[in-house]
Amino acid sequence: MSENSKKKFRKLIYQSQTKWFGMYQEHISNGKILVVGHGLGYTTEIISKTNPNVVALDVALEPEAQLKEKVIVYDGSQFPFGDAEFDTVIVSYVLHHAKDPKKLFEEVARVSKSKIIIVEETYSNIFQKLDLARYCRYFNRKAGQKVKIYWNSYLTSKKIIEFANKSNFALKSHKAEPMRSYKAELFVFQR
Repeated sequence: MSENSKKKFRKLIYQSQTKWFGMYQEHISNGKILVVGHGLGYTTEIISKTNPNVVALDVALEPEAQLKEKVIVYDGSQFPFGDAEFDTVIVSYVLHHAKDPKKLFEEVARVSKSKIIIVEETYSNIFQKLDLARYCRYFNRKAGQKVKIYWNSYLTSKKIIEFANKSNFALKSHKAEPMRSYKAELFVFQR
């Protein structure tokens, strides 16, 4: 993988995170914010420009990440925070990297006082899921990210909404954009 290729794909990630932030910014309070899945740090960086009260959580620290000082590394099991500790929890392109996305969502709901914002690529049929999994692996590799990908962690919109409803969060806002054969979706849930 060339450095130019890596830079190109990372620029696409930054542009995507900036675009989604513009769509959910109005739903973020001035309160305490948790970003689950720091990755390269772009979401944390973008949010911190308007709200410095942001903390990031990840299972590993990416060596080339932005704002490493805002990251808490944890074991991937239980979040090291108390119940309802954050006003808003943001999970952007992370659920499909979790070994157990349902358990991850339960932890997100536990530490959220009032809002959960999810940006995730979703599928509706097996062909879309195959395309999504293949492209996710390709894209992350080109961006130089060493991430795990789990076949059963790719979700449908219905499954994400089901996770939220079981955690007593209701869908407040939703947007979907077509990607290759699948969709990228924004879900804003509120207690």
